[in-house]
Amino acid sequence: MSIYSNNKKIKQVSFKLEQTFEDEIINNYKLFFGEKSLWIPIKKKLSTETLGGVIPDGFLINFADVDNIEFYIVEVELNKHHFFNHIFPQITKFIAFFRTDDKQKTFIEQLYNIIDTNENLRKTVLENIGNKELYKFINDLIKKSQNILLIIDKNKPEIDEIMTTYPATWGEMVKVIVITKYDSNGTTIFSMDPEFEELEYLQRTDEGKKSKNSNLTEEEQLKSHKCSKTDLYFEIKKRLQQINPDII
Repeated sequence: MSIYSNNKKIKQVSFKLEQTFEDEIINNYKLFFGEKSLWIPIKKKLSTETLGGVIPDGFLINFADVDNIEFYIVEVELNKHHFFNHIFPQITKFIAFFRTDDKQKTFIEQLYNIIDTNENLRKTVLENIGNKELYKFINDLIKKSQNILLIIDKNKPEIDEIMTTYPATWGEMVKVIVITKYDSNGTTIFSMDPEFEELEYLQRTDEGKKSKNSNLTEEEQLKSHKCSKTDLYFEIKKRLQQINPDII
C-alpha cells in the first residue's frame, strides 16, 4: 500500500531492528488496541521454559467487552525475518503452551505475581474486573481466552498459507495485524490492517475451516468457538427439544 499527500508519496519507514518496531508498538499500544487495553511487559520476568522455551514480546488484555475479556500473547516480528526458521517455530511453541495444562498452571502463577506486585497493573486490572478475585480472574482468563497476536510490519504470504493448513491451531488461535509506519517531513503516519476491534468478528470463509467444523461434535464446536454461554446454550437446546424432540 502506498500513501500520497499533496501530490507526494509518503515514505514508508523500514525498521532495521525488531526492537525499534516493538518500541513503536509499546509506545502507541492504546492508539492501536484501544483505551480499554492493557499492555503487560514481561521480558526478564519469565523463565524461558514457561512458554515452551521462548519469551514473547508482551501480553495484552482487552477489557473493551466486560462479558468477553480477551487475553493475547503478543509477538512482534519484521517481514524480513525468515518465516519457517524464525516466525513459525516461535508461534508454534506458544500454541503448544496453550495445549499443555502443566505449563498453563505455572504461567498463571507467574502472571499473577507480575500483576499483583506492580501497583499500576494491579490497579488497572482490578478497576476492570469489578468484584472478581484477581487470581481467579487470571486463571479463568488464561483457560478461556487463548489468543496469539502476531504484529508484523508488512504482509507475509506464508502466514495465510499456514493458517489455512492448520485451521484448528494457527487458524483458530493466531490473529495477525499489519502495522506500517510512514514519515512525512517529521509527521508520523501509521496504517493498520485489520483494525484491532475487528479481529474477533472477521469471518473465516476458507474451505478448510468449514470442513473442520463440519466434523466436530457439538461439545468440540463449543470449545472451538470459545463459547462463554455454554449453560445458556444447553438450556435453550433442552427447551427446544421439549417442543420438538426431532430438532437438531
